[in-house]
Amino acid sequence: MRFAQMVTGLCLLVCAVTSPVVRADAQVNVVVSIKPLHALVLGVMQGVANPELLLDSTQSPHHASLRPSDMRLLAKADLVIWAGPQLETYLPRVLRNLDSNTTVVSLMDNPHLELLPQRGQNMHAHERAEVASERPADPHIWLNTRNADLMVDQIAQALIRLDPVHTPEYTRNTKHMHLQIEKLRKQIADKLIINKKFISYHDSYQYFEHEFNLHNAGVIAQGDELQPSAHHIRELRQLMKQQAIPCVFYEAPRQPAVINTLLSGTQARAVELDSLGLYQHQGSKAWLSLMRTLADNFSSCFAD
Repeated sequence: MRFAQMVTGLCLLVCAVTSPVVRADAQVNVVVSIKPLHALVLGVMQGVANPELLLDSTQSPHHASLRPSDMRLLAKADLVIWAGPQLETYLPRVLRNLDSNTTVVSLMDNPHLELLPQRGQNMHAHERAEVASERPADPHIWLNTRNADLMVDQIAQALIRLDPVHTPEYTRNTKHMHLQIEKLRKQIADKLIINKKFISYHDSYQYFEHEFNLHNAGVIAQGDELQPSAHHIRELRQLMKQQAIPCVFYEAPRQPAVINTLLSGTQARAVELDSLGLYQHQGSKAWLSLMRTLADNFSSCFAD
């Protein structure tokens, strides 16, 4: 990581000299699609300007409907930062219509990110692994601390190209964020020494699972529209009994009714997870708090 940061720092300085810039007397206007990414951008921009958050906590990034005020926000943006079309499915058409002077950064385009293929719906872990190479990338890239390090560098590069006058602030903030992320990574790794398996309603957490060696035994449903079949629920109930699975995780803010059917007659618990930071206060600490809360919720279920 130290070498990568040194290379990044050199790239930042070179790119700042050769790229189009915002006027020195103007404030850079930045719009970010979702709260976890907004927190990372805000961390890099501390003391310079405040990026705007496009979606509030009530909207799904998959099926958002933009208001006229959102469209105006995007229209005046110098820089738009999003994950990519796999997540914000509503945005590609909107972004194509922006002014040509607007810089658009898809964080999933970073070639250094660890991108995991989407796992197949209604499959157990070994079955999902067999078909993973044929599937598009899972867009929940912020649920991995090493990806967060890389995205912070990517965000800083974009900002320095656009606003080189504030290179010292962006560089200083980036270094500070790397220290925070490194500390968080160690805290979570120390907390999550877990060998038991679990089941999740949505398959949203594999980046977190992969980094911290968690064991997802099966997924109830995938996507917002898909409902699990009765046959699949019976399979999962049998799996839970055979392997004494203690936890079923679901995505905030609502517990799907089918989970009660799955838990009936077992000792397992249903626990809420929040991959998008719906319950986090908007700000530079939102991503850090989101990750800590995920770790706490995983740990608390298995500890009981």
